[in-house]
Amino acid sequence: MLDRWQRRSFPWHRALTVTLLCAGATLLLAGVAEACPNCKNAISEQVANGGGGDPVRGFYYSILFMMSMPFLLVGSFTSLMYVQIRKARRAAQNQQATKAALDEEVRQARGN
Repeated sequence: MLDRWQRRSFPWHRALTVTLLCAGATLLLAGVAEACPNCKNAISEQVANGGGGDPVRGFYYSILFMMSMPFLLVGSFTSLMYVQIRKARRAAQNQQATKAALDEEVRQARGN
């Protein structure tokens, strides 16, 4: 008999693996991702190096990123739930069809 974790249809081990990989990548790339346009050090370095950056463009892309994140998260969660519900419904239909076919075979076997 399967224990309750093995009976679940959602692949929790894959979700955990992806989560750990994303967390590891975030930690490893944290030094590269210092892109805050409000950072006084970054602005002072740009001024000292001859103004190599564009703060307006940095603000623009940071605002786009911040505005898109809620929609991306809600859309991803909704898509995941939609796919999982479709799988569950399909499995229930297959189980009902199999049960009906077996019941029909039993009826035919008893009738003969």
